[in-house]
Parts: sequence; C-alpha cells; structure tokens
Amino acid sequence: MLVLLLAISFLQSFSQTIEVSAGQTLFPGLYGGLRYAHPTNSELNIAGGLFLESSNQHNLRYRCFGLDLLAQYSSDRENENVFSFKTSLGTSLQIENEPWVYKDWGIPQKINYGLIGELQGVINLTDAFSISAFGQQKFLFNKILGTTHFIFGLGLSYKLGL
Repeated sequence: MLVLLLAISFLQSFSQTIEVSAGQTLFPGLYGGLRYAHPTNSELNIAGGLFLESSNQHNLRYRCFGLDLLAQYSSDRENENVFSFKTSLGTSLQIENEPWVYKDWGIPQKINYGLIGELQGVINLTDAFSISAFGQQKFLFNKILGTTHFIFGLGLSYKLGL
C-alpha cells in the first residue's frame, strides 16, 4: 500500500514535464525524442528519455535507438519568467544499426554508450506549455561510427498536474 501511495504522489507532482523534440544530427540524420523530467528537492532535476536517430545519407542506412538519463539545472524553476535556460549532463545508452558496418553482429556488439551535455533555451508560452531550442553533444566510447554526435532542434513541453 505504501508503494502505491508513493507512486501516486510521484505522478501528481506539479513540476513534472513531458517533452517531445525533433531535430537534425550532423551525421547527417533526423532526430526524434520523448523525455520525462521530474523535480527533486535540490537545484537539479532528473530527466530520462527515449530517442531515435535515422539517416539514409551517403549509402548508409543508419538507425539508432536509445535512452538518455540526465541531471538538469533550470534557471527558472518556478516558471516565473518568459525566457529561461536549462543545462544538462548525463549518460546515453544506444543500439546502433547500419547493415554494412554492423553486418552479422548481434545486439551486444551494436551497443554504444557515452556522456551527454545539453543546453536549452526555453520560452514559456503558458503555465503548462513551453517551447525550446536545444543543442546536444554526445561523447561516445564505441569508436566504430564515430565518437561524437551533435544534435540540434526544437522541443514542445507540457507540464503535468496543472
């Protein structure tokens, strides 16, 4: 019963946000993501998200699915300003697939992981909705398809519980 009550209180927090984002990678490719951010009692919030990168350039059919876990700092935790910024640091775990590079490889060999740094400019449209422009740099440890990925794009956020 205690676990159920904690789960309900977790889902009813007023500062939780869900963000849908789309952008471009310098691979070159397209990026799409879905992120959930939960507030903490400190200046840093916790965020986690799923993403997809896709590219059909230069005879590559690259697809990448992954999970990002981030610690976010926001310059405006109370949403009192129209414009604010967020900085984030975290980790990424992703499964890369490209039929020529990863030919006959299993999923364990296709796993890549690394560190992420992100900067967002946020414009609060209403109490519940905001838009953002972001730039994200990934430093990956599996060197087969490169060690860095830069992504930029736009996002739309909705604050839950309002």
